[in-house]
Amino acid sequence: QKHVWAGKLRELDKHVVLVGYDDMEPMSGITLKLRAFRAMLRLFPEYRESAVLMQVAIPLHDARGNLAFPDYVNEVQELVDDMNLTYPGSVVIMKQKMSFTDRVALFSNADILVNCAVRHGLSLVPFEFVLARLAGSDAVADEAPDIDASPTAAHSRPATRDDLSPKQNKMGTLILSEFTACSHVIPGALRTNPWREEECARVFIKSLRQPAHEREHWQQQQLAWCRHNTVFRWAVNILTDMKMERATLLENGEDVARTSCVRVGLVKSSYKEMSSNILQAHLVNAAYNSAKTRLLLLDLDLLTPPKGGIGGNVQEDKPSFGDDLSSNWTEFLANLNQLVKEPGNMVFLLSSDSLQGVLELLKPFKSIEKLGLAAEDGYYYKWPGSPVDRWDQRQQVKAQWKEVCSLLMHTYKERTTGSWVDEDQVASITWYYGDSNLEFGQIQAKELLSQLKETLEHMPVEVVLGKCFVRVRHQGVTKGSLVSHIIQHHSSRGGADFVLCLGDDSMDEDMFNVVRDYQHGAQYVKDKTGTQQQVKVFTCTVGRQPAGPAQYCLYTLEDVTSLVGGLSLVAKKKLRSATMLDLSKM
Repeated sequence: QKHVWAGKLRELDKHVVLVGYDDMEPMSGITLKLRAFRAMLRLFPEYRESAVLMQVAIPLHDARGNLAFPDYVNEVQELVDDMNLTYPGSVVIMKQKMSFTDRVALFSNADILVNCAVRHGLSLVPFEFVLARLAGSDAVADEAPDIDASPTAAHSRPATRDDLSPKQNKMGTLILSEFTACSHVIPGALRTNPWREEECARVFIKSLRQPAHEREHWQQQQLAWCRHNTVFRWAVNILTDMKMERATLLENGEDVARTSCVRVGLVKSSYKEMSSNILQAHLVNAAYNSAKTRLLLLDLDLLTPPKGGIGGNVQEDKPSFGDDLSSNWTEFLANLNQLVKEPGNMVFLLSSDSLQGVLELLKPFKSIEKLGLAAEDGYYYKWPGSPVDRWDQRQQVKAQWKEVCSLLMHTYKERTTGSWVDEDQVASITWYYGDSNLEFGQIQAKELLSQLKETLEHMPVEVVLGKCFVRVRHQGVTKGSLVSHIIQHHSSRGGADFVLCLGDDSMDEDMFNVVRDYQHGAQYVKDKTGTQQQVKVFTCTVGRQPAGPAQYCLYTLEDVTSLVGGLSLVAKKKLRSATMLDLSKM
């Protein structure tokens, strides 16, 4: 089969062969690949006569047997016809699934495998292409010397028949979209952004002009990687990960059998129905009613839409007020107003937003002076009872590192449509991607997170990944450090025997840790009369399963509103009872 394909390519009189093997569907990026190849022929005319793109596009069908994505199929065909009209014989498209033998034979005759998918998991095609270099390569190694692909030779003249004879070993270079999982694991693969035609075209040329010794080195690395990471090794790694996850679940006291069923999809019930850790309102109300001093720590960010947007795709486990945001928010503020009036209560709202943003959000709240507030992850904070214009600072920050972060974040801003950078805060800088394509944004966020951690390794900062954002903040400026300060302040005045802490993402876990440590260190506190009161603590995540230090969970912001509303009713009844008692004494 290898010689059959070699004969077909000789008939085409093309000596530089780029190959693509994809399903005929929009996410495969076939149209992007064709446009990038057209850009290459336009920018580098020396390849117009010698280069060909062999594109295998496998038609897909729905359950009824009808052709899937017919509009996309027509678009691909129109683009192929237009390119062949402008550059005759430049594209050969084959709309059929090839057998493994034919596929390997084609790959062994190709110079470059091009994958321009805009979203793809772990495709096996690049691995097949790497291993296909073994097919017949040794047999022809003695027939001709290797291609002279030095930069001088490549730039001085175009590829000719003598340089790229089908009898010689083909280059065997991989060009992979940066949106594929393969591009992150195969060593030496050239990564490109398929949305940028000219940039992608120049990557094609870079591959064709790659020095022979460099190409041979990466081919050996790729072959060794594929031989080492066999399907058996993947299976061992997966089973090892499952074993470690099971040990973690057991350590956290979770029901392993039930949790595993939910996670692997063995049952169709949602985790909300399966969870045994939902925060029960009657338990909270009873503990609140019996307590003398109470500390309520509420993450203000969970009560408002994400600052970076939600990308148009709200995940199932994200909390949501639904369409009636304003009425729920008004109800929440009314209940909060009742809680701050209750003697013995200290209510703190903590936010990652700026000081001005927090004040603007709470403008409708009449008793704002009775609230404890924190902005910018605790960099600014106000004690309950302090005037609105009196804010303290946790520490002085010298943010020379922000310039480095800004350069990196603005690079990703240009690469990710809809993302933006918030540089207004004193102790942090944040890249938001919630208004971009959510899946693409998450990929970019993980890459940015990795680059920032590596770049800022020796600087006094923390790099964190939150809901639709990546943030770099000064070391020690966290909600957890402020909560620790609040608890120490409260403990010096006798301590609280009831603590409720609500958060919604991984950035709130340090806050949960501090509250949990307080619970372990102070089992009982004394009230003003000297009576010992047992400490009751409730740490709760909103919108996701309890993880790490959180004990309980709630699933929607309606649940939060209901919980706070129940506490406000308890507070109202206590105030009414106290008032009636005073009247009876009179």
